[in-house]
Amino acid sequence: MLSGLPLFLAHPRILLYDLGANRRRPDLAALRVERDPERFLWRVLPHAARSFALSILCLSRAHARAAALAYLQCRMLDTVEDLALDPGERRTALEGMAVRLRHGAPLRPPLQWKRQDARDDVHLLLLERATDVDQLTLALPERARALLLALVEEMALGMLRCDATRSVAGAFPDDRALVDYCDVVIGSPLRFCMELFLGGRRDATRRTLEARVHIAEASAFLQLANISRDLEKDFARGVVHVPELEPFLLHRKAHGLTEAVRAARARLSRLALGFTPGFDAAVAAVAPGTFSPAALAARVMRRTTLRHHQRMLRRALSPR
Repeated sequence: MLSGLPLFLAHPRILLYDLGANRRRPDLAALRVERDPERFLWRVLPHAARSFALSILCLSRAHARAAALAYLQCRMLDTVEDLALDPGERRTALEGMAVRLRHGAPLRPPLQWKRQDARDDVHLLLLERATDVDQLTLALPERARALLLALVEEMALGMLRCDATRSVAGAFPDDRALVDYCDVVIGSPLRFCMELFLGGRRDATRRTLEARVHIAEASAFLQLANISRDLEKDFARGVVHVPELEPFLLHRKAHGLTEAVRAARARLSRLALGFTPGFDAAVAAVAPGTFSPAALAARVMRRTTLRHHQRMLRRALSPR
């Protein structure tokens, strides 16, 4: 009976992990000593998934577990992409991660990292505990496991493809390339969730086709918030996603950088808000109705993302 409830209602202790997590100052010592893979999954999720963690807890237990593992696998890919110091090591690691789960191969991460803060430490710890995450992943039911392995492969290869379009500073040449990148890093997990949620439904084929039309837009709505949130942090590690910040990085200019970041955030949020109808259409296809766990998760995700974009626009318009 509990299997159909949102996870946070069926297992309130897991919700307490999320509510008690200090995302700014994660308790690394407590995470390191947690040796049980299942408990480690739910304890590390709030730090790895940030605002998405609560949406995952709104899913049913079976879907939440698969979605949480998918997020952690994707987070490990993101960590390699974000923090690997050597471009060659990064490409080699991503190529290996694309196929390692299918062959039961161990994770071979890069040797040098651009570590900046405690959040990076959590992400690097997650890579250290990849064996535990893989153990839980490979123990998923057959269908969920197959979908997750395909997700990891799709996302890793997509990252490699997008990386080839970026400038030396990491900027995408235009918004179209940026939206394509969003579709790789968020669209791949969304397609995974779509297949997971629609499995067994009589109208799955029709709904899958309807959702796929809008997933790229939904991905841009979500991922542009993540990109804009981390503009300063990415700049500090030598990466910009948008060309308007590239001159400040390449020429080591500090004057005007704060205003340029504020303007870039506003531009990204205006771009993202144009994709809100696409997000809503994708959700309507995958999670019809009002009270399903998937619909609840989508509403939580929409609300937190929309609030971020609206806040960025208000800051751009406020007096300096």
